[in-house]
Amino acid sequence: MPGIIGHETEDLWWQAVRDKAMTAQEARAVAIRNGADIPDNVRFGVLSDKEYIDRFGADSWASYARFKVSGNGSIPMRATSPGQTALLNTDGNLVVYVREKVLTSERATTAVFAHESLEAEELMYAFRENAGSMSYKKFNDLVRNNQPGNLHNDARDLGDYLVRQMIKKGK
Repeated sequence: MPGIIGHETEDLWWQAVRDKAMTAQEARAVAIRNGADIPDNVRFGVLSDKEYIDRFGADSWASYARFKVSGNGSIPMRATSPGQTALLNTDGNLVVYVREKVLTSERATTAVFAHESLEAEELMYAFRENAGSMSYKKFNDLVRNNQPGNLHNDARDLGDYLVRQMIKKGK
């Protein structure tokens, strides 16, 4: 049964959990060890579940983009000043905020980090192909949940695949 972001394996994430959440650095290493390909400029910030939900809502496990544009607005790939709406910050990094609960499960960590990393990598490519900016509509079409054949669904499928591989290996 798909969970809040549509992962078919989500119920399996919580079969083996830690008492304490991993650090972002530990979680990154776990995800890479289990097959996630994380670009060097993708950073993960951990928020308590309450702080995450207050900021991004309860319908996701991780978020990097809550843009302040709509309609015909466009999004630049990289911010030129702090606080500017863009895919990457002024340092050229994409910061993904993750709910702390994710870091209590190696399966959840692998699925979520792989999912967000694939989206990030493909979005950076799409931005470069569009001369460094993208319309809000095009961006939203690429990452919207339940949009068949888009980046979000491909990323979800990758996360589920890696979790299934972990289970096959007894993890």
